Amino acid sequence: MSTKTTTWTIAQWSERTTAQFVPANTHINNVNIDAYGRRSGQANYLEAIPRRPYKVEEGNGTSFIMYEDDTAGPVPIIKIVEA
Repeated sequence: MSTKTTTWTIAQWSERTTAQFVPANTHINNVNIDAYGRRSGQANYLEAIPRRPYKVEEGNGTSFIMYEDDTAGPVPIIKIVEA
């Protein structure tokens, strides 16, 4: 039986493998995210309205998901590890 661990960070996509991730239920600088990468305080935060990921990378039991374009700066990135 495998275990999935979901963590998140606020970073640029290029930093996804070196960024420091925290547990999904932990805030970063008073910001929380929902399962679709929406930041607390944004419209639709915590609503069950699915979003299409902007970028996804999967491999070796690790998935990275980003829902926003990061050209203007760091955005939430979700990391899921299956072990």
